[in-house]
Amino acid sequence: MKRKDHDEHLTKLARLLLDEVGEQGFALFLFDRSRFTAAPVEHLSNVRRRSLIAALKEFIAREEANYHQAPHRKQ
Repeated sequence: MKRKDHDEHLTKLARLLLDEVGEQGFALFLFDRSRFTAAPVEHLSNVRRRSLIAALKEFIAREEANYHQAPHRKQ
């Protein structure tokens, strides 16, 4: 897919997400699953960078805290 087409698809996706989430913030991350440890990451978001980073830090902290929970716990 050409970069222009890719960007247009992402713009359409962002508009669809905005229609669905209303006032909530969102972020969508795109990366190559086959090499995600070193792959570039693209993202769509409707919040400022500072807010996105704060939300990501909170998400990572929560996920890391739940990582070692008992197997019967919902994650």
